[in-house]
This record gives sequence, C-alpha cells and structure tokens, in this order.
Amino acid sequence: MEQYQNPGDRAYTETLINAAKKEAAAFLNLKHTAERGDGVIRVKYRELISVAVALTTQCSFCIESHVENAVRAGASREEIAETVFIAAASQESSAVLTWATTEETNSDHFEIQRRANSKVWQRIGVLASSGESTMPKNYHFEDPAPFANVSVKNTHRFCAHITSV
Repeated sequence: MEQYQNPGDRAYTETLINAAKKEAAAFLNLKHTAERGDGVIRVKYRELISVAVALTTQCSFCIESHVENAVRAGASREEIAETVFIAAASQESSAVLTWATTEETNSDHFEIQRRANSKVWQRIGVLASSGESTMPKNYHFEDPAPFANVSVKNTHRFCAHITSV
C-alpha cells in the first residue's frame, strides 16, 4: 500500500452509505447543518473550525475539502495557517499512531506499546485485527497520555499477534 488514504477510496462512498443508511443520514444531516450558510457563525469560520476538526481526525479528504471551502468563503492563507497550528497545539497532549496492512493471515490483534527510555516498553493498548484479509486495512490508535519531554526516538511500537494454525 503506497499511502494511508488513497483518492480511489472515494469510489466506495455510495457503498458505505448504502450499508449503513440511518447512520449515514445522521452524519450527512450533521454535516449539512454544520456547513449551512444561514447560521450566526459565518461560513468562513465554520470551515476554519472544520479544518481544525479534520486535522485532529487526520482525514485527508476532509482536510482537502474544508480548506477548499474555507478559501472559497474568503479565508486567507494566514488564517488557514493559524488554524493548522492551533489544531496541532491542541493535539500536543496525545500521540496518534496510524498504520496499514496490505493483507492479513491468522492475525488476532495488535499490541501497542510505548517507552520512556531505550529499554523498557509498556503495553498501553490492544487493537483487534481483521483476522483474514487480502485487502488493505487501515488502523488507528491514540495514546492520550504520551510521555512528555522524552528524548528517545521511536517511542511507540505495535506488535502483531497471530492465532495458532
């Protein structure tokens, strides 16, 4: 897999919506409500807020869409840049790990670990894997309390665990 979020993924939008119609309707209603032009908050500021939210969720499609919408609504390069740094500062207290597999065989789960020094790893979470898959799968884990002021590189890792054959 060359990249985490591929533009070709957009081709699955209709399939996803049809697979969860009520949830999709609720999401799209919230999206349309947040993006409406008749609210007290002007569209430009609604879009800048949406840029910040998209940055924290790391959705590249949402970032791209909301930056374009913000520019169309009159946001300057400087306003977008400030939004980016404010969103980054708000995430400073967490570490977000993302990874992808191209296929999985006999997999059970991923164990996520972190370290504060060069030798001792601490288990901080477990994330179920898909088990069997020949399709790319994306994973996401957030460590809400990473160690501050740690001078060790590569402070997080994950270990794949397989089921017995």
